[in-house]
Amino acid sequence: MKLGLLSYTNRTSGVGCVAGDLFDNVPVDSMFSVRTVKGQEQWLARQVNGIPDTPTLTDYLRQYRPDILLSIETLFCPGVEATCREHGCRTVLMVMQESYYPARFAPDIWLCPTRRAWDKVEAPNKVYFYLPIDVRPFTFRKRTVARRFLHIMGYGSGARAGRAGSGFSRRQTREVCAGFCAIDSPDISLTVHCQEDWRGEYGECLDPRVTFRLSTLPTPAAVYEGFDVLIQPDAYAGYDRVLLEAKACGMPVITTDAPPMNELVTDAEALIPARAEWYDFRRHGANFGPVCSRYLITADGVTEAVKRVLQWDIPAKSLRARKCAKAHAWTDDKRADFVRLLESLL
Repeated sequence: MKLGLLSYTNRTSGVGCVAGDLFDNVPVDSMFSVRTVKGQEQWLARQVNGIPDTPTLTDYLRQYRPDILLSIETLFCPGVEATCREHGCRTVLMVMQESYYPARFAPDIWLCPTRRAWDKVEAPNKVYFYLPIDVRPFTFRKRTVARRFLHIMGYGSGARAGRAGSGFSRRQTREVCAGFCAIDSPDISLTVHCQEDWRGEYGECLDPRVTFRLSTLPTPAAVYEGFDVLIQPDAYAGYDRVLLEAKACGMPVITTDAPPMNELVTDAEALIPARAEWYDFRRHGANFGPVCSRYLITADGVTEAVKRVLQWDIPAKSLRARKCAKAHAWTDDKRADFVRLLESLL
């Protein structure tokens, strides 16, 4: 089997990190690297860089002749499946629940990496494989206190849609900051990690305990260095790998009591109650996208969750976090299972 990978080649985006994990753990024969504002790297000699329009994709397929083209979250351009079929190549789309869009994409196989995605996909040609994480880059350090909290805003993940009129951010950073600031404890701090300027979306935060770090760090593991607890109550997620990354480092995690986040964090004390509502990407600035559930938290919910964390046995929670990450890690058996799954599609 000759496996082609169609995705980003960077480690600064969620999709790029998933692609990197797959590249490091399964036998990728060739790659089509999609250009993005978040960066592009050369991971493989047998790699084409560009946008997978028909002529460029045809050249790639003729040159490397993959049996299967595996794409993460989206096929990026219309007509990818038809072009692949013309060249005898099967298409497998690793679909996130918020990117399930059968009106636009029609792969040979929908590959569901979480139970939430499996439940969302209605097509009969779907398979389930919970996507592991590579824990090797994330050094474990047992946390002993809950003083330095981290929240990852990244590129905003919906903030641009907010400028189109929704006022909504997928990371729910406003609620995180407001809830944290409501806690009367001078010894704790919150750092919001950003990869774009946050001030246009969230304004100035006057509480000196809250700082915004505008930075693209050299490795994903560097994001978590020096922090004790991750607060990451996303409104929706396809595969919320930052929860597992933080756990792999030994950080307890606070997140949303909604799927797929609560597939990875099952401790009720670590979950923030949320209200579900339908969200239509197309009505808030996106060129395309499905309707999916989003789960909205409140600042009060964040406040209560952080107060609970301050009472935790942090060393014990830290050890459990690492154990959870290792249970979801790539192993030789999981690598072999994934390859057998793809081979069965031929």
